[in-house]
Amino acid sequence: MPPYHTLQALRLLQDIESRWLDPDGLAAEAARGRVPEDRKRQLRQLKAILEILKPDSKYEMCCLALSPCLRAGDPLHEANRACETSKCTACGFARLWSEGLRKQLFNRNYCEVSRKWTQKFRPGVDSEWAEEVFWSEYTSRPARERGKVLRDNEEADQDWKASVSNARETTLDTVEGTVCDFLDAFEECLANHIPHRVCHETSKRADRQFHHQRRPFMVCVNVDYSENGPIANSRKLQSDHWISKQFTLLIFVYDWLCVKTWNDKTSSLNVGDEVTVNGELAGSEIAPDSYFATIVRQVSPGMYDVEQPGHPISSRHLCVPRELLRHRVVKNVVCGGISDDRSHDRWQHQHFSEASLSWLEKHLKELHTLDMHPSGVILSLHIHSDNASSHFKSTGALEWFTRKGQRQAKVSNDGDRSFVFTWTFGCPGHGKGLWDGLGGMIKSKVKSLVRDYQSKKPPRNLPGINSVALRGASDVYNMMVAHFDTVSWREEAAARGKRIQRIKFFLSSKDPEISPVLRHHPEEFNPKLDGISSNYQHHMIERGLVDAREGQCW
Repeated sequence: MPPYHTLQALRLLQDIESRWLDPDGLAAEAARGRVPEDRKRQLRQLKAILEILKPDSKYEMCCLALSPCLRAGDPLHEANRACETSKCTACGFARLWSEGLRKQLFNRNYCEVSRKWTQKFRPGVDSEWAEEVFWSEYTSRPARERGKVLRDNEEADQDWKASVSNARETTLDTVEGTVCDFLDAFEECLANHIPHRVCHETSKRADRQFHHQRRPFMVCVNVDYSENGPIANSRKLQSDHWISKQFTLLIFVYDWLCVKTWNDKTSSLNVGDEVTVNGELAGSEIAPDSYFATIVRQVSPGMYDVEQPGHPISSRHLCVPRELLRHRVVKNVVCGGISDDRSHDRWQHQHFSEASLSWLEKHLKELHTLDMHPSGVILSLHIHSDNASSHFKSTGALEWFTRKGQRQAKVSNDGDRSFVFTWTFGCPGHGKGLWDGLGGMIKSKVKSLVRDYQSKKPPRNLPGINSVALRGASDVYNMMVAHFDTVSWREEAAARGKRIQRIKFFLSSKDPEISPVLRHHPEEFNPKLDGISSNYQHHMIERGLVDAREGQCW
């Protein structure tokens, strides 16, 4: 990300600008033999640099840096590819600084002794360019100290050792240099930040598109690993304080559109309800003139005023009949995978994915019959995850997903390519959501239940466990099932209007008798997939064949 500039650096640049704007100063420059037109060009470049440095928002900095190619008011994700990658010669910070103004400040000479190119300020250059300033930069580096402790401790748990040794930490460092050094650092950081910011804006736009355009029978799942939870008791022996036990927690948030409310043509709608105008009935071919909208007000019985987001007020469609509005109501369930295996690899993700999808199909058939695809299996599945290559973004994970889609299609008897499976990866460093809060809530509930039951006099057995002590991941699983997977908890969640009203847990263990993870499946193969790190959306075609897209789009 761009470094935080200081008022000191800005004031120095503004002092230079004021001196250059002084008519007497410009006349003096001409008297010394300098060409006024050259100084005017440098002044234009300095003004443009200051305009980029002034905003507090990094987003505004990126937009201003891409001017004039990116017009004022245009969203950043509409920037040309050449502008985004700093290959365009008509825009960018480098055009103003390293390829423009900077060349007028330095003489570049070759030193025969050191055999290197050296740069020195030209005679008559303003002294402010060489003044020392301070600024701050975020730096990401490996967590070296923890890694060193792990390497020295040969008896450390190997899974925990591998995960922590790959950990990185971000620090805010103070840097000292001249104004020119600051602008050099700013140019480098901005060039790296613009593609990242474009990726982030494209990802947010794609999420909105999917939310607005999805149809019934399309199942979406957000999946992410939560930080390992501690297996700890309130009352410990002295030796227990030196033993660290943890459990893996993998969160799946599945959601889909309710078919009953979608097909309903008579029920009343409230202000703010989301609808699809001119939408088709569930399972029919998508209506080409349909669009997403929200209810503004009820004009009369059976007639509603709707508004299409992102359009001016004049685009509102007044008095739309209720029978042309498909009410969009989203249902969801949460699945949690608990294990004492802390590898966090793609095989563990596949293991819990298979278990949760099988349960979800049974759940839909039993309790949400209309929401299940007529074939009886899920044929439209859309995964959203982060870019972690160890368990999500890898050729092995995508190859498994193509096999899963083809198996689903064969069960449905609709043809090997009747499935629609996509995997969308969020922008690196972003993507916090409901799943993160759920992981924290579950781990917090484990701690609070242990504390509450063990603090009683005498201590009581933990829920779902015939023991007062928490011994391992299987105890955590049994306790969570006893607390969350009950009729009373679901009824209470529904009465309170909670967004999540069903949580299902699954257990896996290193113990071969307790649903172990199968690694190196005999059916899998890992073909080479070019450009996987730079592509953020993949559409499964058939086994071992995917379509890749660099920018997300629906």
